[in-house]
Amino acid sequence: MLINVSDNNLKKIEEIIQQHNFENIFLLDYAASIEPFLEYMLKVNPGVKRIFCLTEKSPKKRKDVLEFEEQPWAIKDYIQFFTAKKRINFDDHVPVCEGDESRISKWRRQHAMGPFLRVSEKIKSIIGNNLIARITDYLLCIPGIVTLAFFPRLRKKRGRARFRRGSTDIQIIFDGGPEKDHYGESPLLEARFRALEEWVLDVAKNQNSKTGFFIITGPRHEYIEKILSFKKDSKIKNFAIFACALFRTKPYEAVEKIGVGSFFAGSNVSIQKNPVYSDHCLSIGAGEKELWCYLDMDA
Repeated sequence: MLINVSDNNLKKIEEIIQQHNFENIFLLDYAASIEPFLEYMLKVNPGVKRIFCLTEKSPKKRKDVLEFEEQPWAIKDYIQFFTAKKRINFDDHVPVCEGDESRISKWRRQHAMGPFLRVSEKIKSIIGNNLIARITDYLLCIPGIVTLAFFPRLRKKRGRARFRRGSTDIQIIFDGGPEKDHYGESPLLEARFRALEEWVLDVAKNQNSKTGFFIITGPRHEYIEKILSFKKDSKIKNFAIFACALFRTKPYEAVEKIGVGSFFAGSNVSIQKNPVYSDHCLSIGAGEKELWCYLDMDA
């Protein structure tokens, strides 16, 4: 399955794909394995020539790989991550549920703990996420930082990969950044935007090609704004954007302010006839604002 949406919205996505048969596919901020997406897309969009993926995790090295470059973060990358100014102001933040808050401090602790993050998770599973557990997190940062300084192989990884599946060229950039960056807090986001623009300019060399952008997780509203800025600057045309789960307050308000595209509610029934969302997720708007689509096609 492509993404975790209801059967009615998955059908809508497939109809748009098959109507326009995109030559280029962008998969943005995808935290899971890319394999199910590739299998699905090559099945419903067999004419796709190029697939681009921005992700956090390093993909498994494949037998059919054409290029593979991976390197550990440098110490300066950790320093930049720990000291970067906050990109987002949470003073006026309206949470949709408990825990819907800034995550940058949590990410910094997790990155600093390095291999000792597993120890932290084990402690939390025993005593819960209480004050003692949070103090333990800070204490684990000390051996974590020392270990990362002397053992580069234990650090976060960044790099790129390229391989082929039939006649489709597939490119992946991964950066080791935090997952589920719903609000665009990660200091690595600007680098992702630069990579995205580089790919878009490459795709735009063929002005008649059609492109589909799939935004699965991460700061969906910021990706949407960035892609639409490419259109405004005449860097791309003939494209569609599909974004999931824009129900959090700040992302939803940002997209509403843009004033284009349409929201589609989900049936809450998967193609396997199972519920897609829990009652909690439905109560905070996940089903009502399940899918957002924008089309800019000449034909």
